[in-house]
Amino acid sequence: MDLLRIRNVGERPLVLRHDEKGDVTIEPGQERILPAEYAYVYFGNPAARDVGKDKSREFEWRRCRTLWGFYGGLMGPEDWERIRPKFECYDLDGNRVYMVLDDPDGTLAGAAPSAAQSDAVERAGMEAQIAALQAQVDRLSRMLVAQTTGAPGTVPAPDLPPPPADVEPTEVSLPDPPGETQAERNAARDDIPEPPADEPPVTADAPRTTRIGGR
Repeated sequence: MDLLRIRNVGERPLVLRHDEKGDVTIEPGQERILPAEYAYVYFGNPAARDVGKDKSREFEWRRCRTLWGFYGGLMGPEDWERIRPKFECYDLDGNRVYMVLDDPDGTLAGAAPSAAQSDAVERAGMEAQIAALQAQVDRLSRMLVAQTTGAPGTVPAPDLPPPPADVEPTEVSLPDPPGETQAERNAARDDIPEPPADEPPVTADAPRTTRIGGR
């Protein structure tokens, strides 16, 4: 099954992205014949089955819903009904092909998958994970570029106040106590009394000799 006819039966455009094959948009009421990988990535490979511990179909169900923006545990069935893609897939003979999003339990998907189909499921899952990671990288890159260039929608850097200008130090004078002015204090500071005439002059201290032995 190399090609599928994908029909948009909803009211919103179906945007299907593929790194190698390019992006495709299907408008409401329109259909496109596309490689089956588009449907496998976005709607889940119908060949996936839950066999024992291999929960390939359950993985496809959760992966595809996350790809369309649904997060289990945080959103309910009404949210999925609101955001789920409205589509139908057909082979080139006009037969309906039920994808995982159409048929979570696999009751409409037909016989068990072959080895080649199982490989296709695994490959589609890996491609979907790579596409999701690339979308996250692109989104972060756009945010970084927008913040760097100051594009609209980014949070501007806060305006910091300019540094304070240099302030010249000023002399602070204390209030004069009652009955005394600053001039009187300055005169008292400079009026140092002379020493008495009979006072011996000040000399430098001579080194002392340490006494050794008994007295």
